[in-house]
Amino acid sequence: MVSLHALPFPVSLAQSPPYKQQIAILTYHHLLPESLNLSYKTDEAVLSVEMFEKQMKYLHDNDYHVLSLDELQAFIKGQKKVPPRSVVITFDDGYKSNLIYAYPILQKYGYEATMFVITHMLPTSPQPFNANKLTMVSFAEMQQVRDVFSFQSHTDNMHKKKDAAPYLIAMPEQDVKNDLLRSKQMVHARFFAYPYGMYNSRVVRLLRETGYEMAFTTNRAYARQTLDVYRIPRFSIYRSTTMKAFTEIVTGQYK
Repeated sequence: MVSLHALPFPVSLAQSPPYKQQIAILTYHHLLPESLNLSYKTDEAVLSVEMFEKQMKYLHDNDYHVLSLDELQAFIKGQKKVPPRSVVITFDDGYKSNLIYAYPILQKYGYEATMFVITHMLPTSPQPFNANKLTMVSFAEMQQVRDVFSFQSHTDNMHKKKDAAPYLIAMPEQDVKNDLLRSKQMVHARFFAYPYGMYNSRVVRLLRETGYEMAFTTNRAYARQTLDVYRIPRFSIYRSTTMKAFTEIVTGQYK
């Protein structure tokens, strides 16, 4: 792994680009220490804990402000101006690794994050963690980490595909609406992340009808004021994302 000292980053604050009223929303999935990652070495969605620590340290050392989704919502609606170096941190799916590895790092730096969970997959009580399997956070554990994490919806049972089309698009309207309502009620969700980042106008309408206030895609772009709150872009951070690429994203230089 390349040392941070070998890179031309972190940039000094004086080198940072001028404030452009734009925010990088970062998306993570599963975290594992390099030494324990025996089963997911080629999975781009599995980031090393070591790299996650470096990324969070970079944000801390360069005076970044991590926004809550409430602050992001107020910014997009033009109700709030945020500091120039602001980001949002999100996690998709609801893996227990986020609690074991991300939670203490985020807590150390005083950062908050949002986890978009697939509610039907969440057990009631904690399950043993196994680095070679995908263990989900339990409802009981969710209550213990709310100083860092808020929990929002990634559907109840529609994070899957039918003939290559995501369930949100392929399934009957009432089934989709019922799923959105179940997930919303289970975690008191106000915000939503599209599985696979895919959606259509019907899904957006159903989100409005069921009371969701914002929805997040996987389009790689910055969040800006007056953005459509049901089509908010995010930057997925992958195993192959270098520190140079990460700093380009958070400093507003991604094109």
